[in-house]
Amino acid sequence: MMVLRSLLLLVFLGVLVASAAAVEIDARGSASGDGRYHTEEHAIVIDGRIDFDVDIGPLSFGGAYRAYDFAESSYNPRGIAPVFDIWHRYVEGRSGDFTARGGHYFSTFGRGLILRSFEDAALEHDTSLDGFIAEYEPEKAGFTGLAGEASERVNEIKTNRHRVRGGRVRGRLGSQVSVALSGLDRSVTKIDEEITLPDSLSEFADYVVGSEAEAWLGPVSVVGEFAYRDGDYYPALKQGKLEGHGFYLAGTFDNDWSTLLAEYKNYYRFEHALINPPTCVKDHIWILMNRVTHQVDLGDERGFLAEGTLMSGMDLQVTGGASEARTRDGDLSHWEIFGQWDNTVPLWGISAVAGSWSREYTSGKFTEYMTGVIDFVFEAGPLEVLEIEFEAQSTEEPSEESFEDYYASVAVYPKPTVTVSASTEVSTEKNLDRDFWLFGEVRASVTDDIEVALGVGSEKGGKKCSGGICFTEPEFVGVRLRFITYF
Repeated sequence: MMVLRSLLLLVFLGVLVASAAAVEIDARGSASGDGRYHTEEHAIVIDGRIDFDVDIGPLSFGGAYRAYDFAESSYNPRGIAPVFDIWHRYVEGRSGDFTARGGHYFSTFGRGLILRSFEDAALEHDTSLDGFIAEYEPEKAGFTGLAGEASERVNEIKTNRHRVRGGRVRGRLGSQVSVALSGLDRSVTKIDEEITLPDSLSEFADYVVGSEAEAWLGPVSVVGEFAYRDGDYYPALKQGKLEGHGFYLAGTFDNDWSTLLAEYKNYYRFEHALINPPTCVKDHIWILMNRVTHQVDLGDERGFLAEGTLMSGMDLQVTGGASEARTRDGDLSHWEIFGQWDNTVPLWGISAVAGSWSREYTSGKFTEYMTGVIDFVFEAGPLEVLEIEFEAQSTEEPSEESFEDYYASVAVYPKPTVTVSASTEVSTEKNLDRDFWLFGEVRASVTDDIEVALGVGSEKGGKKCSGGICFTEPEFVGVRLRFITYF
């Protein structure tokens, strides 16, 4: 509360100064909402958010307000406690190459091995830091110093409170090499709302330091980063001198007709809520492929991702690759082979064809997934565009039992500002409450700044992943209204 009052006081003073000096004021923001009624659970859920930023000369302030409530029902689609509060708030000042910010902020050091605090609202992931950050960014160098804290909600009664302080310095060596050094001092307090935990189970502290380098020469670029950590390891509830490390290396080759990428990772005793290192796993855009995305074990995993793209013409692109992950002992954790064919100008209506084959290993046994996708795009007479997508996936469990999932969607655009879509899914998996889902939605731009979407039906839900962060949505049956507006 004291921090918020201080920020509001600074904003008030800034407004007075701006008024006296007739400084130009620029304001911008957005408001979004999701209201739904789950007919089977008889549950009404609201989720609304307002984001805003105001610039007053060299001073900026802003924030976000979140309202989320599911009443007394068991249906909680976002998986968080009810919220009616300021979600983010900050004040920031700028002078030349220097910037200072108090309140909530996001920051990433390098590739995210040392620090990556960020928000992905769709995945309900928010690791924003509340504190202070200062950055000095001249042309060929950069300096960052910060201190802050963030809360990680584990479940309804358990919370991890993280505190960090440290910095980063980077520079250029000539025109083709950049280097950087980073370090953080970290602490974690585990809080259980039902019992008082002893210090041996609640207080943890460690530090992490690292270096990174990037070089490029013509079509070739290479980047590497190494981080070393020492101290307590809170994910395993271990105190004492426990060493860990994170290592990432990548190389790319890029010319007019092809792109090649190779990545390698090696993580050991490295898990932390405020990092998000490269996964070396393909992020798929397709529904069923994305649901079985491998989740990296930062406590013990090494592996690679290799991917190549050929552009044989302006209208054709072919992508293929593979990834693998193992433990330090050499046991397989994951592998995948994938490929995709894209036509910028659809060939016989075919816009894309994709496929993947993967396995996830646990205790020497694996679950196998095989997925295929075909996507069509047509110009449909009076309709602007007609899109049809089919996906199929087979799953074989370690018990050798198998099942299939099928997903299809259709979208039409009767007007440039209107989209009518429907999606359906069928599953042969046993012990599900239902094996068929159908959802329809109409989306329209009411004005240039307001978009509204009304949907009705049933959605299976499931895992959604992006950049190593995954979120599982529960099944939904009912009516849903969404809107977003910009100002």
